Amino acid sequence: MVLSASFLGYGTMAAWAQYSNQSATMENSTSKNATTSVSTPPEQVIPQATAVVNATHQNHPSNATNASKILSPRAQMASGIAPTDVKCAQGFGLVLNAFDSRPACIKSEDVASFVARGWGHAPT
Repeated sequence: MVLSASFLGYGTMAAWAQYSNQSATMENSTSKNATTSVSTPPEQVIPQATAVVNATHQNHPSNATNASKILSPRAQMASGIAPTDVKCAQGFGLVLNAFDSRPACIKSEDVASFVARGWGHAPT
C-alpha cells in the first residue's frame, strides 16, 4: 500500500492510498534479505485502485463551525450569485465594497466600523 498526503488549505488535507498486489523486500536484523509477498483477497481490493480521503481538522474552535458548508463570497459570485445575495457563515456579516461592490464576509461586530470608515455599505 502506498499512502501520500498533501494539505490543500488551512485545516483540510487530502490523502491518496493506492493498493496493488506486489512483492516487498525487507532487511532483517541479521542482515539477511527476506522477501515477503503482499497480497489482498481480490474481493477486498481492486488492483491499482486509488482512494481519495478528505479530512477536516476539528481541533480548532473556528473549524468546528458551519463555515466549511458555505462557499467564499468570491466562489459564490463565480457560480452566478449576485453580490447582494452572497451568504456568510454564522457570526459574519455581508458588506459590499464602496468602490466596486465586491462582497466581503467580515465579523459581525466589525461591520459597523467598516461602514463608518467608508470601506463599504450593507446590502439593501
